Amino acid sequence: MKSLRYIIVCLLLIGITSVCADCRRAGRSDDSNAARRQEVDSMLKGIKDPERLAQLADSFERAGDPTATAVTLKRLGKTYRDLSRFDEAIAAHTRGLECAQANADTVEVIRALNDIGTDFRRLGLMEEAARYHYRAVAVGEEFSDHDSEMAIKNRVISLNGIGNIYMTLGNHEAADSMFRAALEGERTLNSELGQAINYANLGAIMEARGEVDSARAYYQLSLEKNRLAGSDLGIALCHRSFGQLYENVGDLNRAEAEYDTAYHALLGSNDLWHRLEVMQSMARVSIKQGQLAKAQREIAAADSVATAIRSIEHQAGNEELKFELARARGDYKAALDHHLYARELADSTSGEDNINQIQNIRIGYLREHHQSELDVVNSNLDTERHLKHVFIFALILLGVLAAMAIAFLLYTLRVRRRGEQMLRQIEKMRTDFFTNITHEFRTPLTVILGLSDQLRNTPSAPAEQVHRQADTISRQGNNLLQLINQLLEISRVKSSIGDPDWRHGNVSAYVGMIVESYEELARSRNVKLSFASQQEDIEMDFAPYYLRRVVGNLLGNALKFTPEGGDIYVTLAPDNGQLSLTVADTGIGIAAKDLPHIFDPFYKGKAVANESMSTGVGLALVSRVVEAMGGDIVVHSEEGQGSVFVVKLPLTQGDGGWPALDHVEAPAPTDTTEPEVADEAVARLQRVLVVEDHADVARFVGEQLRNEFSVFYAPDGQQALERAAELVPDLIITDVMMPGIDGYELCRRVRADEVLNHIPLIILTALSTDEDRIKGYQAGADAYLVKPFNSAELRMLVGNLLDQRRHLRERYVVSTPTTLITETSTAVAQAARDCTDRAIESEQRFHKRFSELVMAGIERHDIDVEQIASELAMSSTQLRRKIRSMTGQTTAAYINALRMRLAATLLNDNPAMPVGDVADRCGYDDLAYFSRQFKQFYNVTPTQFRTSAGNG
Repeated sequence: MKSLRYIIVCLLLIGITSVCADCRRAGRSDDSNAARRQEVDSMLKGIKDPERLAQLADSFERAGDPTATAVTLKRLGKTYRDLSRFDEAIAAHTRGLECAQANADTVEVIRALNDIGTDFRRLGLMEEAARYHYRAVAVGEEFSDHDSEMAIKNRVISLNGIGNIYMTLGNHEAADSMFRAALEGERTLNSELGQAINYANLGAIMEARGEVDSARAYYQLSLEKNRLAGSDLGIALCHRSFGQLYENVGDLNRAEAEYDTAYHALLGSNDLWHRLEVMQSMARVSIKQGQLAKAQREIAAADSVATAIRSIEHQAGNEELKFELARARGDYKAALDHHLYARELADSTSGEDNINQIQNIRIGYLREHHQSELDVVNSNLDTERHLKHVFIFALILLGVLAAMAIAFLLYTLRVRRRGEQMLRQIEKMRTDFFTNITHEFRTPLTVILGLSDQLRNTPSAPAEQVHRQADTISRQGNNLLQLINQLLEISRVKSSIGDPDWRHGNVSAYVGMIVESYEELARSRNVKLSFASQQEDIEMDFAPYYLRRVVGNLLGNALKFTPEGGDIYVTLAPDNGQLSLTVADTGIGIAAKDLPHIFDPFYKGKAVANESMSTGVGLALVSRVVEAMGGDIVVHSEEGQGSVFVVKLPLTQGDGGWPALDHVEAPAPTDTTEPEVADEAVARLQRVLVVEDHADVARFVGEQLRNEFSVFYAPDGQQALERAAELVPDLIITDVMMPGIDGYELCRRVRADEVLNHIPLIILTALSTDEDRIKGYQAGADAYLVKPFNSAELRMLVGNLLDQRRHLRERYVVSTPTTLITETSTAVAQAARDCTDRAIESEQRFHKRFSELVMAGIERHDIDVEQIASELAMSSTQLRRKIRSMTGQTTAAYINALRMRLAATLLNDNPAMPVGDVADRCGYDDLAYFSRQFKQFYNVTPTQFRTSAGNG
C-alpha cells in the first residue's frame, strides 16, 4: 500500500513539473515578446519620417530581432497610410505580417491583418479589406489569451473595420451590431479615443437612417470623448458630421461653417483621406448655394487628391459632384456622362456580386484555414503516430493514478471527518450526561443538606418535626442510593459482569404484584392504572430482579408523564415462544426526533411544545436489562397521544431447569406526596408561591419561609400560573426542570401578564452554568439560586426582594441591590440588571395606566373600581391585591392619595383658583368633605397649604 502511494505521488509530481515547465516557457515567451514590443514602441515614438522607419526595420531584421522588426513595420505602414500612400502601406504591413507569422507572434499577426484590412478599405477595395479583417477575427478566436487588454483591443479593431465595410455597403443593421460590440470593448479598455470613433460611427448609421436627433446625440458623445483624448482629427471629423446634419435639414450656412472649421483643422495633418471627405462636403454645399464657380474649383482640388491617393470610393464621389454641377448649369449630356461613370466606380466597390462575395469571405476563410491545418496534421501523422500513442497511454495512466490518488485522499478525509464528528458527538454526550446526572444528584442533596443543617442549628426542635425531617432525609438518601445503584447496574449489565439470577415461575402473577404496588401512587395522582394478562398462568424463565427493574421503570416513567385523569395499561401475552409485555399510557407523548435517543442515559428532549422530557437513567437501564435477558424493546409514540412500550422476552432461557420462583417483595414506588398547602386564612402575611415538582424539596423550601410568610405550592408551571392569577402572591420561587411549563417559560409568562408582572421571581435550580443564569435573567427572574442552597441565603434573597418592592412603592425608583447579584461574570450581572430594568418599566407602565383611568373617573365624578379593573383586563380582586402588593395601600386609599396629589398640584399651580373649583376638579361635590380629607392627608387645610406654598 505504501509503495503504491509512493508511485502515485512520484508520477503526479513528474506530470505537474512537466506542465509547470511548459507553462513557464510559454509565459516567458509571451512576457518577453510583450516587453520587447513595449520597448520598441517607446523607441519609435515621435519618429514620423518613413525613410527613417524603413531603415530601422531593415536593421532589426538583419540583427535577427523579429519582434522589433514587426513592430517597426507596423509603425511604417501606418505612417504611409496617414500620408495616403496606400500601396506602400500595404507592402509594409504585409512584410510585417510575414515577419510576425515566422516569429509565431499572434498579437502582431492580428495587428498586421487589421492594418492591411484598413489599408484596402481606404482604397475602396472592400472585398480584400473584409478578407483581412475576418482573418484577424479568426486568428483572435484561436488565440488562448482572450481576456488580456491586447486581445480585446485587436478584436475591437477588427470589429470596427468590418463595421465600416458594412456601412460602406449600405448594410446598416450589420454595421450597427459591429460598432456596438466594438464600443463595449473600448469601454472595457477605458479608451476615450476608441469610444469616440465608435460613437461617431453609430452617429453615421443613425444619420443614414434619417434619425437626426439620435445622430446628433452620438456625434456629441464622440466630440466629448475626442476632447478627453486630445484628438484633433477626431474633433475635426465631428465638425464635419455636424455640418452634414445641418446640410441635410437645409441649413447651408451653418453647414458651411462646420465644414470650414473641420477643413482648417485638417490642414496641418497629412491625413488626405479625411481631408478629402471634408473637401467633397464643401463642394456639395457650394453647389446647393449656387456658387458654381467656387464648387468647380473645390471639385477640381478634391479630384486631384482622390487620384493621388487612388481612392476609388472618393473618385466615385467626385463624379457625383461633377454630375450635380453639370445639372445645375443645364449641361445634361455632361451630367449623364458623369453620373454613369460614378455608378461604374461605385459598382466596383459595392456591387451586388461584391457584397455577396464579402458575406462569404469569413466562411470561406475558415474552411480554408481548417483545411490547411488538416493537411499539416496528415503530413506529420505517420512520424508522430507512435509518439502520440505513447503519450496518450502515459496520459491515461497518469489520469487513472491521479484519480486513484484523489479518491484515496477523499476517502481519508472522509474517514477523518467522520472520526472528528464522532469525537464531537461523544464529547457532547459525555458533557450532557454529567450535566444531567449532576442535576439528578443536586435535588436529593438539596433536601438532605438543608434539613441536616436545620436539625444541627435547631437542637430544641419538636420531636415530631425532627422525625418528619429525618424521614425526608432518609427517603432522599434512598433515592440518591437508588440512582447510584441504577448507574452501577447499567455498567454491570453492559459489561456482562452481573449474571441474571434466573428463576422459573408464573410471570403473570409476578408482574401483577409489581403493578399492584403502584396503584396507590396512581390513585394519588388521579391516574387509572389497569393490568390484564391474556392467560392467568404464564410460565417462563426470568430474572425477578431484572424484571422488577423493567416494569418499575416503565411504570414510573408513565406516571411521570401522564396528566390527571389519564390511563395507564399493562398487558401480558405469550407470543410465538416469547412474552409480550406492553405498558401504554395516555400521556404527553414523545416527539418523533427524540424517539431514537430515549434509551440514552439522561437524554433530555421535548415531549410536546414547551414541555421537557428527561428519561434519567431508568429507560437506559431498561434497555440494557432487556438486552441482557435476550429480549427486545420498542416504543411507539405520538405527541399529545401517549406512548406504548413493548418488551419481548424469551419464555425459555438456555436449557431451562432453573430453580422455582420464591416470593420476592415488589419495590415500593417513590413517595411523591405533595406538601401541605398553606392555610388561605393567613392573609395578614405576605404570600410566597413555591413552584417545585419534587415534593420534599418544595416542603423544605416552604419550611424555611413559613414562619414569616404564607406559603403556597404548585407542582408545575401551568398550575403555578393558575394559582398565581388567583392569589397574586408577593413573590414566586420556581425550579427550572419541571414537567409541562418549565421555570424559564413560567418567568416569561409572569412578566408578560399585566396582573402578575410586578411579582419578584427567584429561580431555584440545579443548573449552575453562566449560560443558565443568563437565560434565567433574560426570562425575567430577579434572582438565581443554585441547589443545594443555603437556607439563610434564600431567606435573605426573599427579604431583599420584598424590601426592594417596598422602596419601589415609596419612590417608584429602584437600584439593584448588590446582595442580589454576586456573580463575577459581567454577562450575568448585565442580564440581571436588564431584567430589573424591564420589571421597573413594566410596573411604571401599570402605574401610569391605572392613574390615567383614575383621573378619567375623577373628571366624570364617577370612580368605579370594577370598571377600572375591567379596563385593565383583571378582576377587582386581582386589582386590589396588585395595588396592595405594589403600593402597600388599599385600592381606595391609593385612589384617594392620587386625588390629594392632584389637589395639591392645582393649589400650587393656580393661586387664583377658588378652593371649591379645586374640589370639583378632584371629583368632590362637597367642599367641606374635601377639606376634611385634605387636612387628614396633609395635616393642613387647603387654604393653609396654599399659603405655606406661597410663602415657600
